[in-house]
Amino acid sequence: MNSRKSTQADKLLWTSFLAGDEKALSDIVNKYHSKLVCVLLRYTCNETELEDLISEIFIWLMESQTRLKDLEVRNLSAFLIEIGKKMYFSKSKKARRRQEILAQYVKPYVEKSVSPYGLDAAYVADIQQMIQGVSHPARRRILQLLSEGYDAQEISEAFGKTPKWAHQNIYLARRELKSIMGMV
Repeated sequence: MNSRKSTQADKLLWTSFLAGDEKALSDIVNKYHSKLVCVLLRYTCNETELEDLISEIFIWLMESQTRLKDLEVRNLSAFLIEIGKKMYFSKSKKARRRQEILAQYVKPYVEKSVSPYGLDAAYVADIQQMIQGVSHPARRRILQLLSEGYDAQEISEAFGKTPKWAHQNIYLARRELKSIMGMV
């Protein structure tokens, strides 16, 4: 019975949120903030990162309000938790990919020229300067997105192109950057 009341309350809250009621969004935040903290704390132990993630969930919810009009949400708590998990894993994947790119393409180049300002500052500044030297503007932007941890699917969406287009241009952009770096 209590579960049924909670489900009905969630449906009413969701419906009023979709109708544009600003109080409904604050009610959602107040009702589910602590639950999100408890669940998402399992994934990240960093409190600052956790609060940023929870803020991003509610910002995404607010920004996506018009796109969510046709979505029926039976369990608002589970919906918000799932959104939070997807956001967390997406960020983690981007961060890992960024580290892989730096380790694979950038650090070997930097080891050839060490800066007095520190290795990290040297290779980040050098690689950014080399990316700016890429002749094709779209490929230059692709390299910037790759350095931020985006994958081919996300890059294709950012350009409004197909994944095949993204893969081909990622290959060409990396090849041009390697030639600028003298690695070809």
